[in-house]
Amino acid sequence: MIVISGTITMDPVHLDAIVTAVATLETATTAEDGCAAYGFWQSTSIPGHFRVYEEWESSETIDAHIVSPHMATFMGAAGGFGISAMEIWRYDGAERSKFM
Repeated sequence: MIVISGTITMDPVHLDAIVTAVATLETATTAEDGCAAYGFWQSTSIPGHFRVYEEWESSETIDAHIVSPHMATFMGAAGGFGISAMEIWRYDGAERSKFM
């Protein structure tokens, strides 16, 4: 299991376009083979700040996601979202087991 987690801060002036682009990306990505979880969550206290969280079964499935048409569409749109900060981390080799 590979976990991707981090934050992205974008200009809240573009919030409607951001939310639309993210919803499209999430729908397409969660249908990909090897995707166990994928989502963006908006902060309730920092305008335009999102938490990104992903779970993938292998490096190959992440690699396929990165070059997917829906990821290219999102990245093209994100260029106009006024990204001011981004920090994304990859955690390899996590074994998944139910905690609670």
